[in-house]
Amino acid sequence: MRLEGADASGFLHAQLTNDIAGLGPGQGCYAALLTPQGRMISDMVVLRSDEADGGAIVLSVPAALASTLAARFDRAIFTEDVAVSDISADTVQFGIVGPDAGAAVDAALTAIGREAASTELTAPFANRARAGAIVWRDEPLDGLDSFELIVGTGDAEKVRAALGARAAQLSTDGRLALRLEARRPAFLVDMTAETIPLEANLLDRAISTSKGCYVGQEVIIRVLHRGGGRVAKKLASLRFGGAVPEAGAVLSDGEREVGRVTSAAHSPRDGVAIGLGYVHRDYAREGAELTLPDGSTALVTAI
Repeated sequence: MRLEGADASGFLHAQLTNDIAGLGPGQGCYAALLTPQGRMISDMVVLRSDEADGGAIVLSVPAALASTLAARFDRAIFTEDVAVSDISADTVQFGIVGPDAGAAVDAALTAIGREAASTELTAPFANRARAGAIVWRDEPLDGLDSFELIVGTGDAEKVRAALGARAAQLSTDGRLALRLEARRPAFLVDMTAETIPLEANLLDRAISTSKGCYVGQEVIIRVLHRGGGRVAKKLASLRFGGAVPEAGAVLSDGEREVGRVTSAAHSPRDGVAIGLGYVHRDYAREGAELTLPDGSTALVTAI
């Protein structure tokens, strides 16, 4: 999505969990949109584009939610000078990961007549507009450089060809393995409309504890200050002793059901099946050993 207008930054600042007003041109952050009950509507990357793009704000959101979120933001506008556009049908987003990702991104930009940008992007979510395209450095995936590039549909095939000449296309399973190795939850997979962001360990990534009010803040502050940050369940990284389990597989301690797997894959790096899943807070500790329905083990490796 794209938001333009003098009040776009302040409007989003009042809606989202992170500090949007504090973003300068060419900066960005990861954030969430919550219900008044503190549950997630969506997560997103927020990019305040640089002066070359007039300081517009671009939101990278789950594709299935783009039109719904655009309509939701539009309904929330009262007197603010903000215009919301769902640009998903007119754009294509590419993710590029690996030690030579920067060079691959620059080659793709050059192929469509845009200037290289990777060396200017030194911090996560730093971004540059390039005449209708926008590129940013994403959070690293398990230590690997990661970039995202949005271009118009008319440039997509040239970008795909330029990237294909320098990089291998990741399979769905390969991308999932990278995400799980980096302990990165995905919305609509490991996080849903029932998730409180503190359950998914998003406090440091997505929530500002010093900004003013936003939708759902009261619940988050109550948990943090009155409850000491304790929630009923926590998202955990898991290592499995057997085959890759199905999403939704029950995690147990003896006869007690204590959690469920949300996503899993074989890790080429570790040589075993790994995944993410929610576990009861009593088991949200490194080294907790649980069992799957087939009797194989699931070890909590990180929270």
